[in-house]
Amino acid sequence: MSTLGNRISIIGSNSCVGKSTLADKLGKKLGIPVVHLDQLYHYPKGNWVARPLEEYLELHEKAIAEDSWIVEGNYTRSMDKRFERSDTIINIEMNRFGCMWRYIKRHFADARNPGHQIGRIESAAEKFNWSMINWILGPKTLDKDRRKKIKVRNELWKTNKSKMITLRSFKAINDFVYSL
Repeated sequence: MSTLGNRISIIGSNSCVGKSTLADKLGKKLGIPVVHLDQLYHYPKGNWVARPLEEYLELHEKAIAEDSWIVEGNYTRSMDKRFERSDTIINIEMNRFGCMWRYIKRHFADARNPGHQIGRIESAAEKFNWSMINWILGPKTLDKDRRKKIKVRNELWKTNKSKMITLRSFKAINDFVYSL
């Protein structure tokens, strides 16, 4: 067992911060299976079609009942149980310009090598789109539901601070993996 334990959660401030990539690297280095929440939340070969919430929560419960796992993704509705079982929580807090750089890089890499993206939904359309750019760079207008999710997430972070590691740059992520 590593100093991180056998149950590791990876969350992040935004899309394209490197949650899937970090999970994959840690999984290979530590010999721990990786679970990508996007793959539990969406139907396989469904082009980003979400499962009913109860079905997702059932799959999530089954995944975190295992003795060892690395789970990457946010999904606030299942975060409390995941954090409760986690030995370590890795929080990637990347600025939005770093996220944008990763998004552009991912798009061009996927154009050259379709389907290479770690943690992707099988057969899902991965295309450069303005709504994603707006999500990453645009002002965050927060509706009531989103504010509630952020409040819940912040409370979970506070109560689990002792097992949280925060990484704030690509260099910090690479140095962290290298140090293990």
